[in-house]
Order: sequence, then C-alpha cells, then structure tokens
Amino acid sequence: MMFRAALITLLGAGAAAAVLLLLDLLRIPWNAWTLGTGLAVVAVIAWRWSGGLQAARLGGLKPAATFINCLTASLVVAHAIAGMRPGLWDWTDWLITRRDYFFIWGYKARLFFVEHGIPWSFLRTLPNDFSHPDYPVLVPLLFDVPAVLTSSFDPRVFAWIDAALGGALLVVAYRCLRDELTPTESALGTLALSGSALLPWFGFADGPLVAFAASAALLIRRTLRGHTVSIGVAVALLSLAAMTKNEGIAFFVALCIAAPNLIRKLWPAGVVIGGWLVARAAMHLPTDVFVGPLLPRIAHNVAMFPSAFANVPVYQPIVWIAALVAIALAPAANLRRERFLLTVAAVQLCFYLGAYAMTPYDVRGHVNGSWERISSHVTMLIAFAGLTSIRESLRR
Repeated sequence: MMFRAALITLLGAGAAAAVLLLLDLLRIPWNAWTLGTGLAVVAVIAWRWSGGLQAARLGGLKPAATFINCLTASLVVAHAIAGMRPGLWDWTDWLITRRDYFFIWGYKARLFFVEHGIPWSFLRTLPNDFSHPDYPVLVPLLFDVPAVLTSSFDPRVFAWIDAALGGALLVVAYRCLRDELTPTESALGTLALSGSALLPWFGFADGPLVAFAASAALLIRRTLRGHTVSIGVAVALLSLAAMTKNEGIAFFVALCIAAPNLIRKLWPAGVVIGGWLVARAAMHLPTDVFVGPLLPRIAHNVAMFPSAFANVPVYQPIVWIAALVAIALAPAANLRRERFLLTVAAVQLCFYLGAYAMTPYDVRGHVNGSWERISSHVTMLIAFAGLTSIRESLRR
C-alpha cells in the first residue's frame, strides 16, 4: 500500500503541474475550480493505472523494523517543518546562498501565479544568468498548484512538496532494498538513505529532480534484476525528471548509456524531451553553454579545475566514502551487481564536469556555488550501491 501511495505521489505531482500547463495552453483561466477538476480526473486515472504496480506483499514487520520506519517518517516531517522557517524565504537574509530560489524557481512560480499563466514572451527577455529561461517549467508549475488551489502564494508550502517527494523516494528505496535485505536491514538502510533523499535546498528544483530520477533508476534496477514491476512508471518518472531542469535530460541520456538494451522501452521519455527541446528552440528561449568561442574557454576552464575543486566537497562526503569503501570490499562482485547504478552516476558526473568545462562564467565561482548541490543528484545511487555491498560483504 505504501509503495503504491509513493508512486501516486510522484506521478501525481508531475500530473498536477501538467494540468496547469494544459490549462495554459488551452487558454483556460487558472483558478481553484478549473485546477481542482483537472486534479480530480488525474487522481482517478493515477489510482486505476497504479493498481497493477503494487509489489508483492512483504508480510508483517517486526517491532524493530516498524520503530525504525517511524524514525524515518519523523525525519520526513521534521524536514518539512524545518523548511517552513519564515526567515528561509526572506531574501534579505538568504539572497546569496538561496539565489536559485529567488531568481529562478520562486521567481518563476510567483510570476506564473500572478499572471495566471506562463508569459513565454517575457521569459525570452530574461538574461540566462538571472533566471535560466531555458529550464523546463515543471517545478514552478508544481509550486503553483497549492497557490492556485488556495488563491494565496505562500512559499513555505514548497517545503511540504519537497518533503512529500523525498518521502516517496524513500518508500521506493525501501521496497527495492526489501528485494535483497530483511525488514530490519531494509529499514536501517532506508534511514541511512534519508539524507540522500531529503535535500537541504528548499524551493530549488534539485529535490524534485532527485525524487523523480532516483526513483526511476531504482525501479529500472529492479527490472534489470528480474523483478516484476512496470517499466511504464519508470519511463513516466524519467520524463518528469527531464522536465525539472536540464540535468534531468542529462540523466535520461546517462541511463540510456548504462542500459542500452532498454532504450526501445524508454523512448516515450525521449519523445517528451525532444518535444521540449523543439518548443524551447521555437520560442527562442536562450541558453548560455555554447555562447562564444568554445574551445579556448574549455582549455581555460579545465586548467582551473584543480583550484576550483580543491575545497568543495561532494554532497554528504561521509556517505560517499562509506559507500565506496563498501564497494571496494569485494570490487568485482559489487561492481558487477551495481554496474547499472554506478554507470549512471559516473556518466552523470561526467556531464557535469563537461558543463563546467564549457561554462562562460568564472569556473571557480560556478563550482563553488553548485558542485555540492548537483553531486546530490547521484548520491542516492552511490549510497544504495554501498548499502547492498555492505550486506553482501557480511554474507561472505
């Protein structure tokens, strides 16, 4: 039941944003009635479609596993409460460290809410370093769903959206761990993964991106290991990840590289991505990666990598170290078992290094302001591989 609810939460979040987009395209005014009607239709479809997604029953939980799962649930609630601190949404205190919220995600969400739609012509006029008009619009639309329903724009609600999606990812991770571990071990593993799912950047797109992308990757891992699960939900989640920000598009490519035999099943997500890229080009939404002379810039930026990365850690460095050490305990077996997740993570990080190499901005400032955050996009995958490696090492 919880697994099904988690999938509905993830898919429903994307569908709710899609309803607002559809209303905008059809020129239907945004209000509680029109959105509520669309959400009701989506809810019925999602519940009926997810009926075949329920995993096999796992049996009763031992008291220890139940207690640990309650601790994890408490962390999800605490995460939401922490994100509702009023000062967190005041740019007089957080303008620099939360720049992406104030200038990109929160700015667009409030703009769409005030305009009761998406002002595409206005987005084209914004400078790329200010608001990234080339980014997909799923996250601002998702943030607007509660605002339209209540006719009130309160950014603190975004913390509950982040927490709900992060909690859904943890439920998916728990179900995938249960394929290989005992209930208590799975509960402990899920608790250990909580920091990889509940990101500290409230109001950014990174939380939804990780929830959609990591859930899709874990479900596809299940499929590759022979478990019965619909590939359709993974494809839908990949599509949602790609529509959060450009890094989600890169994640889809990384996943195709890691599992080329599944490309023919993942094509619907590719169609969604292609549609967005065509629409972005048609609307002339600017991007800055390929601006100016590229080769000299790459040579200059790569030469700056040692100093740029010298003092900037990955997200949750202790988790990375523990996971990599666990994998190294039996490298041949662990790398073979987790080849898919580790390949996705490695290719994704290569894409990020490539973006840093091509950035038209100061590479040291770019790395300092984003590396910890974007490395969180694959931390769940690395940590999950580490957990299964620890269990395999203990069995030997």
